[in-house]
Amino acid sequence: MPANVRTETLAYTAGNQTLVSYLAWDAARAGTRAGIALFPEWWGSNEYVKRRAREIAELGYVGLAVDV
Repeated sequence: MPANVRTETLAYTAGNQTLVSYLAWDAARAGTRAGIALFPEWWGSNEYVKRRAREIAELGYVGLAVDV
């Protein structure tokens, strides 16, 4: 992962269920950026969708691997 890409897990609740999504962004870029939501396959969030979020961040977007 490039040095400027930062990641964070975001925990939130929907109804009575706790969900954990994965956020990735390039900390070296200033200002407003477009965001792209990535939805995992049916078996849930895994390293593949998290890697894709980081790759999106490398391109200058904010990537969010959503926990559904």
